[in-house]
Amino acid sequence: ATTRAEEASSRSASSSSASVSSNGRQDAHALGADVYDMRGVPSCLDPEERAYGLLRWKLGTGGQVVETLGEWERPLGGSANHALHHAFQAYLKRR
Repeated sequence: ATTRAEEASSRSASSSSASVSSNGRQDAHALGADVYDMRGVPSCLDPEERAYGLLRWKLGTGGQVVETLGEWERPLGGSANHALHHAFQAYLKRR
């Protein structure tokens, strides 16, 4: 399941990633997007569980839970896979 926030104006002082996400939604909306995919949500509906807070926050931004087919990976073989693997390893060494 993914959450789509339409016109979100969420603010969170406790998490820098939350403010980046809020800025991203605002930027996307300003550019004409009417849907912003906030990626997955936990399936936990127990308020005592920590993951429930993430679900509550995402829904609190004005989002809605939409079930999709999910993400798919396409395995690459041969030289394409080899090149991408080495490029990613080089990137990780520079971080």
